[in-house]
Amino acid sequence: MKTKRSQIVLVKKGLSLVEVVVAISIVSIAFLPIFSLFSNNTKRQYQLVNLTYATYIAKRIIEKSIQSVQSSGSFDSIETDSYFALLEDSKYPLSKLFESFDVNGINEDSYPTLKRELKNYFFSLSLNDVQEMEKNPNIKRLEVSVFYENIYNEKKGKVVLNILLSRYKQ
Repeated sequence: MKTKRSQIVLVKKGLSLVEVVVAISIVSIAFLPIFSLFSNNTKRQYQLVNLTYATYIAKRIIEKSIQSVQSSGSFDSIETDSYFALLEDSKYPLSKLFESFDVNGINEDSYPTLKRELKNYFFSLSLNDVQEMEKNPNIKRLEVSVFYENIYNEKKGKVVLNILLSRYKQ
């Protein structure tokens, strides 16, 4: 028996290789922006953690500076124009004023990794006359600059806080 070609019906089941490749490429193109959102979110989170820690450190340094000036009645107790570390194992020297930087009072819930990461932070202080006011030797502008080296993405950052500092005792 001879069969005619017109009588043979080919039944296709499944997908061709081209269809599979096109489907995979469409799905991968759709997921790339979603993956980049997660990556950028993680980087931003580490930046915010470092910014929060640096602001906390600057606040503590300002508090210690105010306490030192108020107790001594002199601005000479503040070491300025040099970089200082917060911990002994840093590449910068410890400031005499901040040798006993109190890390025991840190709230572990609010700052869970601060004690471990303090070695990546250093600071400098500067005292300047207040330009907007008439010259008053009892009032100075204290500028605290806290620098940090972000261990997660190897970027450096800086937080600067300013406050008017008076040597009058309260």
